[in-house]
Amino acid sequence: MYLDNVPEENCFVLSNGAKLRNLEELLLALKSSDESLFYNHVTNERNDFANWIRACIKHETLANILFDARQRQKFIDILESEILFIRSPKLRETERFFHEDSVIDQVKVSSVSAQVPPAIPIPIVDDKSSKIAVVNANGANSNNLSSSAVVLLDFGQFLQSIVQEIDQEIFQWSE
Repeated sequence: MYLDNVPEENCFVLSNGAKLRNLEELLLALKSSDESLFYNHVTNERNDFANWIRACIKHETLANILFDARQRQKFIDILESEILFIRSPKLRETERFFHEDSVIDQVKVSSVSAQVPPAIPIPIVDDKSSKIAVVNANGANSNNLSSSAVVLLDFGQFLQSIVQEIDQEIFQWSE
């Protein structure tokens, strides 16, 4: 639904004259253009893309998140993640599972250490970025960096290959 083309009268016309019909076209246009295209539509006073997503795509949640994304790369990252989640709803469920059941701070990690063998990694979700850090049960991160360093993995990249493998298995099995 959110990735479908909007009716012709609801297309977004970029400052360079190109027409966008859906979120994927918006992402492609932003990734393949220079920064000036983005900043023609996103300023401190307005965010044309977020307004279009709200009014024409009807994705209120995404529009609200993107409205405050005033930097091009941050906007692209958020939009790219949302498209990935829309395409693979199980990925969003998995992200929520890790987010809800994860251990957030070192105090909680050390309290779990006694119950979990040190070889088992514990995913820790960063509330602000929806990224995860893999920390061993003893509290050390998986790259043996100092305890103050946290290694963040992009959640979409972390699970994308797993989702693709499952999709391939399902489609090959059904053929």
